[in-house]
Amino acid sequence: MLGGGLIEMDGRYGLGCDNVAKFQYILANGSRVSATAKVNSELFWASCGGGGGLFGIVFGMTMKLGNRTPYDRNAFFRYDWEISRAAEVVQAYSSWDLSEGNISLKLKSDFAVIPPVIRAFGVCWDVDSDTACEAALNNTSVFAVPGRIKRLNQFATSILDALKFMGKAGNYGQKIPFESLTFEMSFLNQSFEAASKSNSVRWANTVLTYQPRPGLGYFQRVIDFC
Repeated sequence: MLGGGLIEMDGRYGLGCDNVAKFQYILANGSRVSATAKVNSELFWASCGGGGGLFGIVFGMTMKLGNRTPYDRNAFFRYDWEISRAAEVVQAYSSWDLSEGNISLKLKSDFAVIPPVIRAFGVCWDVDSDTACEAALNNTSVFAVPGRIKRLNQFATSILDALKFMGKAGNYGQKIPFESLTFEMSFLNQSFEAASKSNSVRWANTVLTYQPRPGLGYFQRVIDFC
C-alpha cells in the first residue's frame, strides 16, 4: 500500500492506497502515532503511494472494504493477435476507457511462440457466463481490432479463481491454474523459485531449514514488539 498497491479491481475501487483509512507508525524518534485524513493528515497523504520506510515503520493499517459479490461472478480470458497487429492493439488499449472497472485487461507480447503474438488477458467482473464476458469485450476498442484468436475464456464463481489466474499460479494470465494448487503450495513455489541450476540444492536446504512461512510464534513476537 505504501508504494501504491496495484489490484485487479482498481478500475472500480482505485489503488490499494486509495482504500487505506489509517496507518499506524513508529517514527524515527521512537514515538508511536496514527495517521488518517484528519489526524497527521500530511503524513497520511505522503504514505498513500509515496513509498515505504521513509518516515518510520508502519506496523498497522486499517482498510476500507468493498463489496466482493460482483467479483465472485467472473470470467477470465486470453486472446492473441498476430504481432503485425501490435501497433493497432496498443493504440486501442491506450484510448480505452477501462469499462467502468468491469474489465481488468493487460497486454503483453510473446516472442516465445511461432508466430509471435500480441496478447490480451484479464478478467470480466460481474458476469454470469463466458458468453457475457465475450460480449462485454466486443464493446471495447481493443477487441474491435480484427484478427483476434480466442485462446481461453472460462467462467468462475470465486474471486480467488480469477486472482490465481492473474497471479503466479496461472503464470500471470497465461494458463488455467491447477484446481489442486492451494495457496500454501503457491507460496512454497514462490519460495523455491529463486533457485537456479547451480544453487538449487543449497537454496532448497536453506528454505527447508529456516521455514520462510511465518508461524504463530512470529506473529506473537510482532504483537509483543508493537
